[in-house]
Amino acid sequence: MNLFKTLLAAASLSLLAACQTPPRPLDPIQVSNNSVGNLWAQTPFSPFAVQKAFPRYQVNMGQNSEGQIAILVAAGDDVVLNIIPTQNKMWISAVVVVGQTAVGPDGVQIGMPFASIYQNKMPSCKADTSEMGAYGDSQSTGLIMCPAPGASQLVYYFKGTGADKKTGMPSPAAAASWSLSAIIWNTNNPEDTPPAS
Repeated sequence: MNLFKTLLAAASLSLLAACQTPPRPLDPIQVSNNSVGNLWAQTPFSPFAVQKAFPRYQVNMGQNSEGQIAILVAAGDDVVLNIIPTQNKMWISAVVVVGQTAVGPDGVQIGMPFASIYQNKMPSCKADTSEMGAYGDSQSTGLIMCPAPGASQLVYYFKGTGADKKTGMPSPAAAASWSLSAIIWNTNNPEDTPPAS
């Protein structure tokens, strides 16, 4: 009898758990020329300040592949933002957006093809030949950086195949299918003085 009651109680708990409302999806992080979500140029470089800006995301201090200090914002196991400090480690220098929960101007998202963002235009893009790349990627071949339309503080990074081996640049036809791999927001903060309010 006691075993029956135990099984009945366990079944009731399982049914209750199954009927509970699933967790609410994470709100998209809006990326603009002036901010990334609730991060602004005036936001201090600290895990506390970043956690306050993104209360439903995981926030941890870490390092990128170049050994640079960074604050990582993640949704589960997926990193969404990589926040880089100024040299004095007081303020935010740049935010590298790599997660699909972020939405840029005009609905731009990570993974979108080059052609859907620029249509038939070919902006003045440059091949990224640095070892760091867009987000600590040492494979610089097949990585280009392009200005975001109408947003002077945003840079789009695209990745793909078919780049020229010498210049690292793809032809317009090849670039059309390259995908957006990162959005960089530069705060333009001075290195050693607080940003203007």
